[in-house]
Amino acid sequence: MTLAVCLRCGGKKVGAFTVCPGCGFEPKSQDESARSLLLSDHYLKPADLEEAGARIARGEDVSPPPELLAQVVQLIEVEKLKPGLGCTVVMWIPVVVMLALAGLTVFLFFQR
Repeated sequence: MTLAVCLRCGGKKVGAFTVCPGCGFEPKSQDESARSLLLSDHYLKPADLEEAGARIARGEDVSPPPELLAQVVQLIEVEKLKPGLGCTVVMWIPVVVMLALAGLTVFLFFQR
């Protein structure tokens, strides 16, 4: 599982390319995707992720060196990186569970 920091709000999220649960930001361009990948546990230690998230939340710049950003953009192009099925499943599990519980609650209510 990939832990990452949102580029817009600095919040924590699962997966570098996923939608931020806090602000709804989703990296779409290659530049945004590369920056998001660089703000993940693939490149940063947990303490560094915390610090980067706090800096973003304060409105500070956390831009990577241009050479590193270019390398990651190229990696994304070559590898055709995109959100994996695992990230999608992890993001939808709570929604499915909540809907199932709501359905069960309605069912039990009308059984009385």
